[in-house]
Amino acid sequence: LASAASCFTRGAFAALFALRVLVGCAEACCYPSMAQLVSVWIPTSERSSSWAFITTGEPAGTVLMLLLGPFLLASTGWRSVFLVSAAC
Repeated sequence: LASAASCFTRGAFAALFALRVLVGCAEACCYPSMAQLVSVWIPTSERSSSWAFITTGEPAGTVLMLLLGPFLLASTGWRSVFLVSAAC
């Protein structure tokens, strides 16, 4: 949500900075939470493949946005990059 809200800052650098810090703080608890969920809900024999599948999403999203971001920026402006990355 904070990433999507970043597109509405309208030139206020402090607001954009604060929202991006909020995104970073929210992501900080992501891996410990995922590890806990995998250890509780996934059978032992499937944990390694499940963990690999789950953690592949972050780099895949990064690569996708690195490829898609310049086109979004050129066609619709910088706000669309935040909206699309938040939706993914």
